[in-house]
This record gives sequence, structure tokens and C-alpha cells, in this order.
Amino acid sequence: MYIFIGVIIWALIWGAVTRQCMVNKGYEEDADAWFIIGLFLGIFAFILAYCKPDIKKQQQEEMMRKQMMNMNQIIPNPPAPPEKFEWKCSKCGEINRVNKNRCFKCGAERDTEIIYNGKKEQAPQPASSQPSANTGNIADELKKYKELLDSGLISEEDYIAKKKQLLGL
Repeated sequence: MYIFIGVIIWALIWGAVTRQCMVNKGYEEDADAWFIIGLFLGIFAFILAYCKPDIKKQQQEEMMRKQMMNMNQIIPNPPAPPEKFEWKCSKCGEINRVNKNRCFKCGAERDTEIIYNGKKEQAPQPASSQPSANTGNIADELKKYKELLDSGLISEEDYIAKKKQLLGL
């Protein structure tokens, strides 16, 4: 008699454990059926229930995905992709980076036209470490005007005006 009662209690425990496992995984509708399966199959029913996919976790992940999608739609202005500056070599046709003055393929000097996001435009030349030829001409002209000022042939106002003109101020 005690063995029979022990078997009943054992079956009820496995039925309850299997049912609770299914409730925790999100199968509330099928929980009572899993109680009966756990009642008759015991640990084997619990192993089957434990191996079933977790519906609650899947539902939470889906809800998070939807919330993230809604958040992405709420953002008024998503960040724009970085602008693309390039130049095309006039000799070989290769596309080069804007910060390079020579073509990496043929070594030709860069033209003044660049491609900005697919459109040809004029672009300023990147600053180079070599002084340009105009710098020497400007210095020579300033020396010439300074000599004219020192000799008294031009006034100080004329010198300052010409200096501003040459320096682009």
C-alpha cells in the first residue's frame, strides 16, 4: 500500500514539475495536458518539456525587435553617410583619393576637377608642404613696392593698399 501511495506522489510531483516547466516556457494553454503526460511518463516528460523552445523568450525578442524598429522610425533625421571626394586621373582614368596630388597608378598630377558624390566639381587643391611659385612672386613684388616707398615715389597708403591686394586681404 505504501509503495502505491509513493508512486502516486512521485507521479504527481513529476506532473507538477513538467506542467510548471511548460508554463515558464510560455505554453500556458497546453500546461494541463503536459501535467497528465508528466504524471504518466515522469522524468521523460520533463525532459521533453525542457527541450521545447522557449516561447516567452521568443516573444520578448520579437517585442524588442519591434520596439527597436519603432525607435528607428521615430528618429527624424538619420545620420547621412560620409561625403565622398575623389578625383579621376586624366591620363589613365583611375579614381584617386582627394588628399593625393598624384595618381597612384600612373603618377600624373591631379587636375582641379574632382568627383563629389558622383558629380564633377571644382575643388580647392589640398594644402601641400612645398611653397608655390606665386609665393615667390608676391614676395618679390612686395620688396619692389617697399623700395618705391622707401625712395618716396609712392605714399604709405598706396603701399598698404597694394600689399593688401597682393596678399588677398
